[in-house]
Amino acid sequence: MVSNWVSEQGASRHNGWEKGYPRHWSWSKKGGDYDKGRDFLCVHWEVWEEGSPACVRLHVEAPKRAQDRFLNDMKRQLIHALLDSEITEVAEAHGLGYEVGRLVTDDHIARNKCTEALHLVVRDRDPRARVSETILAVHAVVGDAVEEALRPFSERLDRFFDV
Repeated sequence: MVSNWVSEQGASRHNGWEKGYPRHWSWSKKGGDYDKGRDFLCVHWEVWEEGSPACVRLHVEAPKRAQDRFLNDMKRQLIHALLDSEITEVAEAHGLGYEVGRLVTDDHIARNKCTEALHLVVRDRDPRARVSETILAVHAVVGDAVEEALRPFSERLDRFFDV
């Protein structure tokens, strides 16, 4: 288990999901969170109930641009950094399928709290594996590349969120 790992399960209006992330990939203040739509930014791995349990999505979440221009701009910059990072090469070198998220346009990022930056497909996933195990396996392969892409933003986010 990854130190300070957070696992959550839930449902949205679209489907059920399970997600996981290192605690330091999530920032909030003043009681802000996704549901309230304010004062938060989070990067996490997510698997949907409807769809393949082998498809692990990397989501970046922050308030919509109309609610918080600064955090939404940080989300956009983070997404671009993730897409420009070494994640593709690392994933493919370990036999994972890689695809850019469908809706990574600046307009979509501005209008939505959640954006799927990319997703990875575990081609040789054991069908008996729990979703949480699949998420951890993907993180073990490409987590360092994600960390490297997030590093330039972490200090600014820590200051903004008074961490």
